[in-house]
Amino acid sequence: MEINQYAVTASEMKDLSFLDIDQYVSAGVYQSQKVPVSLVKAYMLSENIEQILLADMQTLATAGDLVSLKNYLIDDGSTLYLVMAASGVTNQIYQYAIDVTSGAFGTFDLVTGVFTLAAPTLQQVTDAGSTTSVGITIDNGAGESIDVKHDQIIINNALGNATITSPTLTTATEFQLPDKTTSPQTFAMLSDIGAGSGTVTSVGLTMPSAFSVASSPVTTSGTIAVTGAGLTSQYVRGDGSLANFPTSGGGGASVNYYLNGSVSQGTFGGVAMKEINKVPIIGTGTDFTIAADGYIQSFITDANDPNQLTIPAGNWNFETYMSASSGGGSPSFYIELHKWDGTTLTLIASNSTTPEAITGGTTIDLYLSTIAVPQTTLALTDRLAIRIYVTHSGRTITLHTENSHLCQVITTFSTGLTALNGLTEQVQTFAVGTTGTDFAISSASGIHNFNLPTASASNRGALSSADWSAFNALKVENISLQDGGSSIAATTYTLELYAAYAYTINQLKIISASGTCTVAVKINGVDVTGISAVAVSSTIATGTATAANTVAIGDKITLVTTSNSALTNLQASLKTTRI
Repeated sequence: MEINQYAVTASEMKDLSFLDIDQYVSAGVYQSQKVPVSLVKAYMLSENIEQILLADMQTLATAGDLVSLKNYLIDDGSTLYLVMAASGVTNQIYQYAIDVTSGAFGTFDLVTGVFTLAAPTLQQVTDAGSTTSVGITIDNGAGESIDVKHDQIIINNALGNATITSPTLTTATEFQLPDKTTSPQTFAMLSDIGAGSGTVTSVGLTMPSAFSVASSPVTTSGTIAVTGAGLTSQYVRGDGSLANFPTSGGGGASVNYYLNGSVSQGTFGGVAMKEINKVPIIGTGTDFTIAADGYIQSFITDANDPNQLTIPAGNWNFETYMSASSGGGSPSFYIELHKWDGTTLTLIASNSTTPEAITGGTTIDLYLSTIAVPQTTLALTDRLAIRIYVTHSGRTITLHTENSHLCQVITTFSTGLTALNGLTEQVQTFAVGTTGTDFAISSASGIHNFNLPTASASNRGALSSADWSAFNALKVENISLQDGGSSIAATTYTLELYAAYAYTINQLKIISASGTCTVAVKINGVDVTGISAVAVSSTIATGTATAANTVAIGDKITLVTTSNSALTNLQASLKTTRI
C-alpha cells in the first residue's frame, strides 16, 4: 500500500478524516481508495491492533479493500470483536474472530456485522465451559495426553490408555477423595487388589467325616461346597462323625431300659453290677467316677428279664451322661452288651472300634451311642448286662445316672406282641397249607399255618378247580321236542309254559325224517335272535342265539313251525344255561 496524496505523518492524521490511498492490484497497477485515518494509523504503527468502528470497517469491506489488512478490534457500538486477518478473509468474512466480552470464538461477517459462534472442535471449549461428546485433549506433544469427555477421562501414553468412566447417576452425588496431606496418595486398580502381594496360591478346606467337601482347593477363583455326608436318619456327633438316631425293630413300641445306679444287683462273674430296669428312678442322682482306663460301671437286668427267646437284629441306642474334670485331651468311652446265663457273661456286641469321644469337658453332656446287635438266641431265664469302658486321657471321668440324667437304652425288643397262638417269638409269620380234613391253624417256630384242605366226600374244605368245572357244567340243560306224526301242519309247540328259574337260550338243533319247514324259537312270543328262521330238513340244522335270549322266571318258551311241506317225524333239542 502506498500513500500518494497528503504527505503527512501519522501523528498529524485525524481519526475521523479520510486519505486517498493507492491499493496495490498487480504489477504496475494501483487502485485509489479513501481509507479512514484510524486504519492507516493502525497499519503505519507497525501493525499494532487498533480499535475501529464497525461502520468504518464495513465501508472498506464493501469496496473489497481488506485483503491486506490484518488484526483489528471492531466496535459495533455494544460489543468488541477481535478479528485476525492472518487466518484468512473469505468473502469479507473473518475466519477467526473472538467476542471480547464473552471470550467466544467464531467468524465475523464485515458486510452484515454478524458474529457467528463456531462449533467447538477437539481442542475448543464452548462459552459455558462444557465440552462436546468428542471432548478436550491436553497433549504434551510427546505421545502423552489426557482426553476429557462428558462421561469419562482417558489417560494415554505409549503403553496404552486408562479410562475413568462415570456411572449413570439418578440423583446428585458427591465423590470425595481421601483427605491426606502427609504424602502423595496412590489409587489401586481392581487388578492390583485381586492379584495381591502375598504368597497364598490356593485355599482348601477339610471337614469332619460327617461332611463332604467339593472343589477344594481353590487355586484361582471358585466356590468350596460343603454338604452333609449322612442320611436324614442320622445326626452329627460332637467329634464330627455320624451316628444314627434311635430306632427299634419288631412290631409295636420298643422296649426301653434305664440304668439305675442306686440299685445294687450283686456280683456276677466277679463283677459288681447295678440295675437295668424298665422303670427309671427319679430323685437324687447317682454318679460314678474313674481316674484310670477301665470299666466305670456295669449294669444287669432283673431275674427273668427280658424273658425273650430272641434278640431281634438291629441298632441298640444308648443315651448316657458324661463329664470330665477338665477340657482337652481325648477321653472317650464305649459300651458292651452281654448276656448272663446264670454262670457266664457272654459278649453280644460293642462299639469298642468306634468309641464315643467325651468332648464337653466339665459340662455334663448327653452322648448318643449306637451298637449294631445281631439276632441272638436267648433262654427265657437269661439276663442282659451292660458294661461301660472309659479311656480317661489324664482326667477324672464321671458317669451320671438317674433323676435329671436318665441313662436310657432303646432296644430292638417290642411291646407290641407278647404271644400269638402260643408263640412268643417277636417276629412271627403266616403261611397257607392244605393238610388235615378240616380248616385248622397250626403254629410252631414263629410260623402260623392256615390249613384248608381240598373238599371231598371226606374233607370239609376248599372246592378244587376240577370240581368247580364239574359243578358249573351242571348248569347246562336241554329242552327236547319230538312230533312223530306225518304230514305235520304248521304248529306252535310249547317247550316251557312257566320257567322255574332264569337261564339263557344258547342253541337249537332240529331235524325231520322227511319234508321241510321253517322254525322260530320265541320267549313270550318274541323271536330269539339267531334262531328265528331255521330251515328244517332231514339233515340236522343248527341255530345259535345271539341276542334276546334271556329267560326270566315265569316266561313262556315256544317253537313255531311255518312253511311245512310233507313234514314227518320232527325232533328238536334246545340248549340252555342257568344264570
